[in-house]
This record gives sequence, C-alpha cells and structure tokens, in this order.
Amino acid sequence: MSTLKTYWAAIAPVQGAIWLASFYFLFSLVYIVVFTRHFNADPLVIPLHLFLVTGISSITILLSGLPLTSDAFRNWRMARFVTSLMPALFFTILVFLYIANFISNSFWGSNINYRITALYAFRIDEVVKALPISSLWVYLPLSVLVLLIATGFLLASGPIFRSLVQFFSRHGSHSLLKDRSGRIKYAVLFLVGTIFFIEYTYILWSQRSSFVDVSQEPILGFLVPPSSSVAETHSTFLIRIEDKEARQRYPHNQRLEKKNVVLIIADSLRADHMQVYGYERPTTPFLNSLYEAGSLKRVNQALSTCAETVCGVMSVLSSKDSTKLFQGNFTLHDVLHDMGYSTYFILSGAHDWYGLREYYGEDIDLYFDGASSKSYSLNDDNTLFEGLEKVPDYAENAAFFYFHVMSPHHLGTKYPQYCRYLPAEKKIEPAAMMTGSYAFGELVDNYDDRVTQTDGVIQRLFDTLRRKGYLKDSIVVITGDHGDGLGEHGHVGHTLYAYQEQISIPFLIYDEDGRNYVNLEAANQIDIAPTILDRLGLVIPSCWEGTSILSHKPVEYSYHVSSGSRVGFSGYRCYVVIYRTGKEEYKYIRSMKTREEELFELISDPLEQRDLSKENAGLVQTLREKCRAHYSELAGQN
Repeated sequence: MSTLKTYWAAIAPVQGAIWLASFYFLFSLVYIVVFTRHFNADPLVIPLHLFLVTGISSITILLSGLPLTSDAFRNWRMARFVTSLMPALFFTILVFLYIANFISNSFWGSNINYRITALYAFRIDEVVKALPISSLWVYLPLSVLVLLIATGFLLASGPIFRSLVQFFSRHGSHSLLKDRSGRIKYAVLFLVGTIFFIEYTYILWSQRSSFVDVSQEPILGFLVPPSSSVAETHSTFLIRIEDKEARQRYPHNQRLEKKNVVLIIADSLRADHMQVYGYERPTTPFLNSLYEAGSLKRVNQALSTCAETVCGVMSVLSSKDSTKLFQGNFTLHDVLHDMGYSTYFILSGAHDWYGLREYYGEDIDLYFDGASSKSYSLNDDNTLFEGLEKVPDYAENAAFFYFHVMSPHHLGTKYPQYCRYLPAEKKIEPAAMMTGSYAFGELVDNYDDRVTQTDGVIQRLFDTLRRKGYLKDSIVVITGDHGDGLGEHGHVGHTLYAYQEQISIPFLIYDEDGRNYVNLEAANQIDIAPTILDRLGLVIPSCWEGTSILSHKPVEYSYHVSSGSRVGFSGYRCYVVIYRTGKEEYKYIRSMKTREEELFELISDPLEQRDLSKENAGLVQTLREKCRAHYSELAGQN
C-alpha cells in the first residue's frame, strides 16, 4: 500500500492527464455496456469500442500537448484554455455520436453513418421542425449539454495544462523531450503507435466479416459505407451469381402489352387507416372513388417483408425475401429497362440511405430524389412534381415510374390544408416523449391527416401523369414500404417490432381493362413485381420468389422480419411466420432480444390482443422450426 502511495505521489504532476484519460475510458465503458445490453448488440463491441476510444483519446491528448514544446506558447496566458480545446472537442463529438446512435437505434434500429450525417448536416432545422416535439426542446438541451461540457473542461483546464507541461516541456518532471535523442525516440514511437492504431482500425473496418460486426460499433459503424453494410459471404455470392445469370438468360423477344407501369410506394402507409380499406374516417376519398368506380383492385390483406424502408423497397423491386436482398439483384426495373422501357425514379426523401441508391443501379433514365430538389426540403412531396416536370411527355415509348411518397412518414412535410384532425403545429409534450405515455388519440389524428394528404398527393400524381399522357393504357400499383406503430402494443414507429401495425400495408392496382385477379385475398410485397410482369404478359424471372396474384392463390407460409440485414442489429430483430390454413391465419412472432414467442390468429383477432402460444404448443413448435430453417441466425436457438 505504501508503495502505491509513493508511486501516486511521484506522478502527482501528471495526474491531470491521467484523470482525463480515465474519464474518457470510464464514460465510454458505461455507455457501450448500456448500449450493448439495451440494443442486444454483440458483446465483442465493448472491447472493440474501448480500444478505439483509448487510441483516439490518447492521440488527442498527445496532440494537445505538442504546442507546449514552445516556450512562447507555454507562457501565453490563454495557453491552458487553448490546450483544453482539442480534448473538449473530442469529448463533445463523442457525446453527440452517442446521443445520435441511441436515437437512431431506438427509431430505426441502426447506427448513424457518415453519409446520413452529411446528408442532414445542413438541414438540421428542417429535421427538427419535422419532429413531434417543439424545436425548443431539441435545441435547449443540446445547448445546455455543450455549455456543461465547455464549463467542465474550463474548470479542468488548469490540471490538464500542468500535466501536459510536465510531459512536453524540456524542464518537466516527466518530460518526454529532455534532449534531442529523447525527442527523436518519442516522435518515432508516437508515429509508429499512431500508424499501427490507424492501420489496425482500418483492417477491422475493411474486414466486416471478421470476428465482430463492426457496423454495430458506434465509431466504426459511422465509417462503414452504407452499400457495404452487408458482409459478402458464400451464400450472398451465390445469390449475386444467380441473379446475374437470370438477367443474362431472360428472353428479350417476348410479345407483351407495352403498358406504362407506375409504382407508388408511400412511406409508412398502413392499410387499416385508409378509407378504401374500410376505415371509418374519409382519409382516402380519391382512391375510394376509383375503387367504387371499379378501376381500382384491392388486395384485402397485404404484408411487408420488413418493418423498415430499405428492405421494404428492395423487396418490392426484386421480389425477394429479406435474406436475399443485395446490390446486384435482378429487379423489376432491370427487366423493363431491358425490354425497352424508359425508367424514371422520382422520389421524395433522401435515398442515399443504407445503400438504397446503389441498389437502384445505373439503368435509370432519370433519377430525382429529395436531395436533387432546388425548391423544396428533402421530405416534401412537392419534390415529386418538380421531378416529374423533367420527364418528357409521352411519345409512344412505354415508361416505368417509381414514385416514393413521404407524406405518411413523421418526417414528411405536412401541409396545413390536410390538417383535418390535428393542427399542424401540435407537438407531443417532452414528458410524454420520455415516458412513452403518448396521447394515443393525437398520434392517430396526426397520422390520419398524413394519410389524407397522401391521398391528395396520389391524386395530383394521377392528374399530372394524365396531362403528360402516361396514365392512359397504364397499370398503377399503390403500396407501402411498411406500416407504423401508433401506440398499439406500447410502441410508436417502425423497424424494431413486427406486429400488424408495423407490417400491414395497402396493395392497390389501378387497371381500367377489367382484368380478373385470382387472388385479392392475401399477398406480400414480393408478389408485386411478378404481378406487374404477368399483367404485361412477360415471363417472371426464375430467381424471383413471389407469385402473381393474377393466377396464384395465397401461399401457405410467408416470412417477415422487423428489419432487414442492411439495417438494424440481428440481436434486436423480431421474426414472423404467417401460416394460412384456408379458414385460419396464424402469426408466429419471435423476439431475438427477449427470446419470447407469441402466436395470434389474425382472422378472429386482427389487433393481436390474445396470445395463443401457451395453448397451442404443437403449432408453436412447428412454426418455430419453420422460422429457424428460414433465418440462419436462429439456427441452434431454443
């Protein structure tokens, strides 16, 4: 004990730097343990994160001390404050990264990355205004946080300064630079150590299929390119080869009904809040008028593959399950492009999001999303009409359009003329936001306003397409990428859960020719692309997994998940198996985080209020095995 006291007394002059390094380490340790446990991330993320924080903080502290080698700087009266700037800045960035990751994982199940940050960096005010709470309650806590960090480092600037002086002054008690040879030695050690740290970090970052999924680690996850967030494995390689060969073999000499094809995907649009699906409020008067006129077909129950955008959109375009979605899939627009169609992607929102833009490919005649707009914000659906004006009027050549509508999403710009149920400026109280005690009625009112606005946007799209000549002799499919929780089952939003409110979507087909659709009972997102090709008289690619509702009955089993392989931690997902007997429809849900299982019969219990898992152990066992067989990450689990 006396030896320890003696040693501690001996290093007293440099204790400030030791306390600073210890503070960084302990703060990060507490955060990463809580983060890993809360989001069920890989435990190996903990040592990886601590290694990175220790390395970066050590480099930061050493770089902060370099100016102290100058006598003039050391004697400057502001030197101790300036010396503390870099450590304070590093800690501020770290705290903001921690906050951003906790929020992003809570809402969409994945770490923030550099591309999303760059996209929104100069649109902060736009994002804040779209949040359901007052802007004051965003800016005020952040300002107070910055002030507290600045105050803390100002108060600690004296001990930090004195410690670094002892290291970097030639006359310091623990000087690293007492003589020329010492300066050279420590300069070489610093450079070698820094190069080793950077090189090792790069190896971890680049080899994403190694011992840990680095996208789960906050710092490396920030640097992982979105398009590379799925590691290449043997199975993904085989899928890419299969899709590539399917495109090469696809027959181009087919006779077809060369109709214009319009795909409208509305972000977070739930079927059960649409008048056209029987909802009591008049939220979709335009679509309802088309349905009553007989030109709009309705699939009574449609489910999304996942409860998040990236997987949902990719699944629609490629007719594939969540386990097989990768850049290079043979997509609907690939088929139509190869058959001579013009292809137009006109999208509200930012689609440079977890690899979506790369997924769309380059065989697109016009790509225009929210980031392309010169007149509107990222998530304003007026962007669609700005982009549509860049499309030439119809001149005999058939076209494929993909419109992405943001009105139903909580980030979508809300127009006052559609605020029938809740004033546009109405915000959730901060206390309710933190405790989860939302006013369910207000959430519903706000969402119904957004659905009403979506109907208005779709009507404008129809009118504009008609004016430009594309609506005549066309097929239009209207669907959602996923649903959205409004407080049911205690959850708001999407991505983290897979109850009906998160995965129930519309599947509507505008087709004036009166074609008979065999299956208007139940379908999935993967059935949309095959139905479109079947309607055009084209062969359905062999690598697609869905079936056409023109000619096939509902499948017996279907598989769904809260988030796909590109978004979210696998340890936080919920997995779903739907089992249809003809008279009954069972839904099995398994939580990867809690390992809990639920079973519902959707025909008698569409709101999933009665869990049947305890009284139907045999069926649960059967569906559990189906789930394990379909999702490789569940293999070996009880």
